[in-house]
Amino acid sequence: HGVMFSNTGWDLKFVNNIVVNPVASTMYISSHYYTWARDQGPACFGENGLLRYRLTQCVDIYSAPYSDRYPELMNYLDPIVEGQEWEGMRPRRNCMTRNLIVGSREAPLKLDGPHAQGTETNNFCTQDDPGFVDWKGGDYRLKPDAEAYRRIEGFEPLPIERMGVYEDEYRKTDNR
Repeated sequence: HGVMFSNTGWDLKFVNNIVVNPVASTMYISSHYYTWARDQGPACFGENGLLRYRLTQCVDIYSAPYSDRYPELMNYLDPIVEGQEWEGMRPRRNCMTRNLIVGSREAPLKLDGPHAQGTETNNFCTQDDPGFVDWKGGDYRLKPDAEAYRRIEGFEPLPIERMGVYEDEYRKTDNR
């Protein structure tokens, strides 16, 4: 699967990332209620379904603050085909944008199954060094004049020096 994988996600944003040598597509969106989980719709969305319970009893998507903050969920539990298919079964409004993808053998976005939705814009895919400080040495910070900045409008530098394992009271060795 992808670096970012979702089973039937809504409104997922994969933005401003550096992905190096992904083994598959960078973003993989599956409409699993129509593939391997095709018989699970009623158990999740039906009258006594788990998602229905969580979205109406544990939180209430129809009342504030959830209805104010997430108005796009108002139709999530609405039936498409009564007792068989609900709006929430179809992935919607997923996007990947402003990403640097280096060394991928596949297209950046894979939509799997019927109804999977996602868009891919303003990404730069390359097999070559896009301007890393030390590509072969694994230093994936970008040089100030890196090609990636010219090819990806709005791409922001990542604080790579603050990412990963670090020394503290629980970790005695810095493995970066």
